Amino acid sequence: MVLEDVARKYDWNPWYFQLRDFAASFIDDAKAKEQAARTPDQHIVFMRLGFGEFPRWIQDALSPVVQHVQVFAVMPHSIGMIHKDGHDRKCALNVPLPGADKGIMEWYTTQMFDTHVFSSSETISRVTREEVAIYPEKWKDPGDIRTVIERPTLVNTDVWHRIDNSDNPDCRYVLSLRFKDNPTFNYVDSLLTP
Repeated sequence: MVLEDVARKYDWNPWYFQLRDFAASFIDDAKAKEQAARTPDQHIVFMRLGFGEFPRWIQDALSPVVQHVQVFAVMPHSIGMIHKDGHDRKCALNVPLPGADKGIMEWYTTQMFDTHVFSSSETISRVTREEVAIYPEKWKDPGDIRTVIERPTLVNTDVWHRIDNSDNPDCRYVLSLRFKDNPTFNYVDSLLTP
């Protein structure tokens, strides 16, 4: 696999800037740190709005139906667990917010991991049994594909991935749009590419 198999980056446009500004209005470092202190991982769903709860202009600009929008927060100097999103989530459109320019998203495309399903009141995620076995330690090896999400990016969430925010003294935030009926990475890219 190569970067284009797991991340497709798009140019900023007025809609993406409006989306970024909308999501940035929710950011609160103190609240994010308080919420993260109650979780085993330093990668949290900070805010989530379901269909009908977010402004209509968000849906009006997209062809795939948005199921929900959420803001992820990763704490300063931390590394998230290697995971896949949801039960089988295929992709998400991520829009960088403050701190995203310093955190690195990495994918593990050559390693084979055993799956352990983790669920809480906020999310369902597939994590690796190998990392659960060494918790609270983190997997030492970096991913074989790494990128910074510095512009709107469709990410493949059905490949093992994590956020390495270890060199960032600030919280890393990203807005993530999740789509109804769980469309594939390539299908959503075909709708988003001009």
